[in-house]
Amino acid sequence: MALERMNVKIALLGCGRIVTRHVLPNLLDCPACTVVSLCDTSKDALHEASQHPSLRGAALFTDWQELLKKGGFDAAIISTPHFLHHPMAVACLSAKRHVLVAKPIALTVAGAGEMIRAAEKNGVILMIEQTQRFDPVHELAKDIIESGRLGKISMIKGRLGHAGPEYWTGGEAGWLVDKEKSGGGTLMDSGAHIIDLLRWLKNSEIASIVCVTETLEKTFGVEDNAVGILAFDDGTLGMIECSWTTRPYDISVKVYGENGTLETRTGSGGSRVTLSIAKSRPSDPNILETVETPAVPAKSKHGSPFHYFIDCIGHGRKPFVAGIDGLRCLEVILAGYRSAKEGKRVAINTTKVT
Repeated sequence: MALERMNVKIALLGCGRIVTRHVLPNLLDCPACTVVSLCDTSKDALHEASQHPSLRGAALFTDWQELLKKGGFDAAIISTPHFLHHPMAVACLSAKRHVLVAKPIALTVAGAGEMIRAAEKNGVILMIEQTQRFDPVHELAKDIIESGRLGKISMIKGRLGHAGPEYWTGGEAGWLVDKEKSGGGTLMDSGAHIIDLLRWLKNSEIASIVCVTETLEKTFGVEDNAVGILAFDDGTLGMIECSWTTRPYDISVKVYGENGTLETRTGSGGSRVTLSIAKSRPSDPNILETVETPAVPAKSKHGSPFHYFIDCIGHGRKPFVAGIDGLRCLEVILAGYRSAKEGKRVAINTTKVT
């Protein structure tokens, strides 16, 4: 069936601020899908999310298992507390529903593996909502790196920082700082973004990590800052910085190649989006000679993670950010926590999923 004639029926599991601010606007802009069900344990959140005129006929639930039992949908988008990703996804996948789940994929390697196996067994899509892969500036950076213009890469660094989860949720950090529900602080939250982004840009797995986590400002029981030094399996070195004490919001990447250095930066609301390539003087490589600033496209080539998810369903193809990517990212995060606890470099043993 042609995508423009499709009508993928979507169930939303979780209706918090990220859904009303990010998920729903993108879904309602996609003519190939219809949101038919919404679920949240908070009746206030459920009511707020359901107020859009396009959602007046959607079924509302406070129990996700009741939603699944009732059915009537083709795919689920899971935007719930992290500890619920695994049970919700496995149940939906086992019922032969496609699943797009927010990062991190799960809180345990075993849980992530079960999700991947459930998708494969039932012939449905499991995609991880890694939004940074869909930022036009990162798509352009990926194209430049893969073109070979930078030559051999020796180091790649990335930072993702904002003022803290309380500013995303409207004043209360809530479950995001409850370690049992979230799995950790900024390393689990921001780290899931920046680690995946560097893996994707470098097209290489991370072999080991040395990590330090600290709570420098917040009164939460989880870390608000983390720094990790990475070694990729091809010998490239890397570094990540994750922060809940950065003002204003900042995402940046720096890639060091033998032919030049690429740098990207994104500020809040997309107001500061830049990409530059610095090249040195051939006669003296320590001296800057030129700086290129290629134009960054206004929109992702895929529209958004949600448009892309629907497109994958329509064309029956596997997404380029699949369950295995979520698992590999989680393995690095968990190794980072172990490194911070033990004060040593930790090798990352990739899990086979069969």
